[in-house]
Amino acid sequence: MAQDVIDALGEEGFVSIRRDFWKHWCDRKDLFDCVVMRDIEFIIGFIKQVDYAQERTLAALFVKRPGEVDKVLERVEYDDKDLIDLMRHRPGIRVS
Repeated sequence: MAQDVIDALGEEGFVSIRRDFWKHWCDRKDLFDCVVMRDIEFIIGFIKQVDYAQERTLAALFVKRPGEVDKVLERVEYDDKDLIDLMRHRPGIRVS
């Protein structure tokens, strides 16, 4: 895992990710893959604190830890369109 990902995820409130999100982080699959390998509370906190992170984080979760998806979805706001949009970030996802 890249050191910048480790550093950014270790920051209180994910300050650098929130500040620079679209410029540096939005296409970093390694960031979202790392987030979803953490515990459920961390994943939910990340989604709630980082604007625009929900789709990319959920997409990584569907790929990396499909058995945990429902636990996260129970605690974040989403609709069916949000789930369909996940395929833009990880084309291999099939949401039924």
